[in-house]
Amino acid sequence: MRHILWELDGTVDLALYTVETGGIGVIAEGTHEFYYYPIKWDSDGTLVYGKNWFNEKAERLKYLYK
Repeated sequence: MRHILWELDGTVDLALYTVETGGIGVIAEGTHEFYYYPIKWDSDGTLVYGKNWFNEKAERLKYLYK
């Protein structure tokens, strides 16, 4: 099996990249049981994102960015 240097061992985290500073902040860390994905960014700064389990259970969450 070939590995990519930046592969996260099968996990998908949700991170926020700040263009002005080049900084990256992890909002939610995925595991081998579930992963996160962005859904929408509201005008008030709220990031709506999903959490999906590999057993097909899903959850919708929010993160208010200030």
